[in-house]
Amino acid sequence: MKRVRIGIVGNIGVGKSTLVRACMSPQFSSILLNVLPKNDDNQYNENYSQVHGFLETFNTEKLDQFYKDPLKVAFTLQCDFLQKRVDRESKIQDSHGIIIEDRTLGEDYHIFGKAQHIQMNMTTEEFTQYEEEYVKVQQKIPQPDILVYLRAHKTTLQKRIKERGRDSEKHINSSYLSLLNILYEEYVKNHAQSPVIIIDTEKYKDVDHFLTKTIQKIAQKVTQIINKE
Repeated sequence: MKRVRIGIVGNIGVGKSTLVRACMSPQFSSILLNVLPKNDDNQYNENYSQVHGFLETFNTEKLDQFYKDPLKVAFTLQCDFLQKRVDRESKIQDSHGIIIEDRTLGEDYHIFGKAQHIQMNMTTEEFTQYEEEYVKVQQKIPQPDILVYLRAHKTTLQKRIKERGRDSEKHINSSYLSLLNILYEEYVKNHAQSPVIIIDTEKYKDVDHFLTKTIQKIAQKVTQIINKE
């Protein structure tokens, strides 16, 4: 195995990007690197010498349009997210070591794709077409070795979304966040194909404490993954 893939999953505003950035920083990446195998010269195995983070990318203009008028752009936006997973995969395959992924392919379909169909922002015909494309893409992208599910109540999510102050996210309502939370719980329970670390972010009032404890839990699971090789 040349890489360990860790998917960071969770609702809007729960702290995924914060965790991914922390994993790449010297302060916290050392927690992950310290559990990696070393050779007789006390050097890291070349296959596990780095932590690579892949933040989610998206078309800001399309996302803004979605929050303002989801019925108009939901289908094209979801297809765009799928394509970006394919584009990101080529970069991941060129990277060795610990891979931290901000959102995963499974979320595209089981959370956001299904949410758009439930809310009737995608017709059944559109959802079927999107689903067929998802199945094709799924065959090209390996499952993460570990999923880290960040969980938070909708009121906490609303507070964090407000604090980060993105104009487009002012249109997100509490019912949408509640629906996404329901779909996340269902996904983790019934559809996730990787070992899941569940982090209740409500328990951590201090960000550094949350990051340290979470990354330590990830490091423990990475150790188990590597030791199975």
